[in-house]
Amino acid sequence: MNYLCKLGTIAATTFLIARLTAPANAAARPVLNQSPQTIARYFGQPWTRLTEAQDNGRPLVTYTYNPAKLRRLFPEAADLRFSVVFVNNQVQQVRIDSGNASIANYPKRADQFFAYIFGYLPSVKSNIYKKELPDDSGLNGSLQYTTYCLGNGIATGHEWHSVPDVTLHAELYFEDRCKR
Repeated sequence: MNYLCKLGTIAATTFLIARLTAPANAAARPVLNQSPQTIARYFGQPWTRLTEAQDNGRPLVTYTYNPAKLRRLFPEAADLRFSVVFVNNQVQQVRIDSGNASIANYPKRADQFFAYIFGYLPSVKSNIYKKELPDDSGLNGSLQYTTYCLGNGIATGHEWHSVPDVTLHAELYFEDRCKR
């Protein structure tokens, strides 16, 4: 019984944190493949814009946004950065970064990051939920990259240095292998 009470407390806390950190207009909302204007309605006006040329000639544009509400989820990451990557004016990736590798226990909080971005928690009942995907990044040694599915075609990946509980950056993006 004590175990069930702890599970209930964890679930309630997870739900509450996701709701407290979600933007006021949060409801199940599309983010991936959306325009910069749509994203600005969700997360406010961008702080910065960086445009880089890709090998294929298409510009890769990264906007950074105010991370204050995300810091409620990751209070240990004082240097937290929140960015959205666009290709052809469509979101390809949503990302958080910590230059000091101070995002602790990201795998345990990935659901809350997902909820902040998309307005709902991923379904733990999905047959692909938290399914780990093979690592094709080529990282080895002390830098590692782990990717797993959260559902509805969305994956999360995070890069960590030596210790899996200390994350440098994490992202959410479409992944065909995560479709039901």
